[in-house]
Amino acid sequence: MPFYLRNDTDNWFKNIKDQKPYFETKFDIYYLCLMLGIASGKKSKVHGKSETTEFQKNFVKTYIPVQKLIIGLMISSELKRYGISPTEKTLVQEHLASIIDPDVSTKLTDKGLNTLNEYASGGYEILAENFTSKPYDVEEFLTSYCGLLDKISDQ
Repeated sequence: MPFYLRNDTDNWFKNIKDQKPYFETKFDIYYLCLMLGIASGKKSKVHGKSETTEFQKNFVKTYIPVQKLIIGLMISSELKRYGISPTEKTLVQEHLASIIDPDVSTKLTDKGLNTLNEYASGGYEILAENFTSKPYDVEEFLTSYCGLLDKISDQ
């Protein structure tokens, strides 16, 4: 299973997505959405391939150093979602087995990658709900984004 982004993210980010050095790849946009989704615990399903675009099969080179951190954040959010305490070792191991696959390059099962995609979709919804318009200036957007991420993280 590949990484997917909702099709509406292209339109929402169209004015800033090509502004280097801020956005080198589409994965940068995915990451911003993903972090909001994980921080808030918001996931949303995207229905059908007509609403999504496959853009990457593996973590891009610049994100490989933080791949385990991203997966760890997702695991932490999922454990909270299911009310699993880290001390409940059997439940944690069962949950990890359903989302982690050390033998593939992403280190995620299809379920795990789908979960990441759902958090990215949920994060996009948070962006769209909290910004009055699509971003036009990347520095202004990133400043507002950081404020939103801080606000969500404090909740």
